[in-house]
Amino acid sequence: MGQMSLSPARIALCSRVAFVALAFAAAAFAAAAFAAQPAEKTTGHPATPAPVSAAPRGPAASASAGRAIALVNSGFESEKSAPTGGPEGWYSYQHAGDTSYLFVLDDAVKHGGARSLRIDNVGPEPYGSIAQIITGGESIGKTVRFSAWLKTRGADGGGAALFIIAELGGNNVAHNFMAGSEVNGTREWARYSLTLTIPAQADRIRVGTTLEGKGTVWFDDGALEVVNAR
Repeated sequence: MGQMSLSPARIALCSRVAFVALAFAAAAFAAAAFAAQPAEKTTGHPATPAPVSAAPRGPAASASAGRAIALVNSGFESEKSAPTGGPEGWYSYQHAGDTSYLFVLDDAVKHGGARSLRIDNVGPEPYGSIAQIITGGESIGKTVRFSAWLKTRGADGGGAALFIIAELGGNNVAHNFMAGSEVNGTREWARYSLTLTIPAQADRIRVGTTLEGKGTVWFDDGALEVVNAR
């Protein structure tokens, strides 16, 4: 993939990685302190999973399957909450400022199972993201692929995108934000994917989805896998 310039919002996102990492560490400490208490429940009613269909744009459907790396609550089916109040296994954040993005478990619009995760833009800040951090050596020094199903409505700003970020001590050492392939406008469910070779010095990776500017994105059924065990 050739070098591509990042938007101001993407630059701001990269610069905020260290701050978000500190917040995540604080959340992990809180989780240990309250692990014995009952978890909060989210709303939702079980439904029959929708069939997986071929994706019309940007999909990984034709790529060969790799070795899976487990994600927590990849389809947002868990009724437990994270210490920060979001879905189990995930945390949400936005660019600094007044609340501009809402993160909602949606049991009415979903790709499969009982619910999806919806991000709504409600203010002026440039981006809002939901992410999961994966530690350990399964991905270090290897090429990984992150895929998920996205659906958009009126994503007329920078659009919606998946991302993979490799980090060392909370600092971004490599990333892929789907630059130039964002999902814009109003689109039905489709499976998208991206890959990143994780540098040997990285100690963890972050995967998720982001919405830049106006509109709504639904996010469901994520998967992470090693595709090159160099």
